[in-house]
Amino acid sequence: EVQFSRKIILHPRDYPLASEYDIIRDELIKPFFVATQFFFTICFVGMLVAMAMVMMYLLCIDDYYRVKVLRWIGVDLMVGAACGTIALIIFGAMGDGRNFMPDWEHNYLSWSFGLAFVGVVMMYVTAVLFLVEARIMQRKELAKEAGIGLTTKEPYYPGERTV
Repeated sequence: EVQFSRKIILHPRDYPLASEYDIIRDELIKPFFVATQFFFTICFVGMLVAMAMVMMYLLCIDDYYRVKVLRWIGVDLMVGAACGTIALIIFGAMGDGRNFMPDWEHNYLSWSFGLAFVGVVMMYVTAVLFLVEARIMQRKELAKEAGIGLTTKEPYYPGERTV
């Protein structure tokens, strides 16, 4: 007859080899790699929040809040890109070392590191574009409130065309 334990939640001391795991924890979990994962996680969460805010901007924001939402999207992307930059610097400096992975002669920064770099650069580009668009919309609202450009046929902004 098989008896089952009623214990559902196990404490880490109850796992087999728990004391041995404490001995090799520093070899398995490198501090620089934990820092890289932390900053890339913040970068990824920032991108997810920005995606949600873009959907909110497109679907359900009143005209009064459009400039503020665009600014918040730009700031969110800028913070996410900064955290991605920190993660890239940490991993680029420490990930190619002799003590990170076994067989260090064949350990190179690969295409995934390059794609992470391109992604972080594109986050900077989109953040700047969102901030520029917020500034343009704010200037248009100020011009509309002041009545500038409403009586003339000429466009008020240099890149603006009348259709």
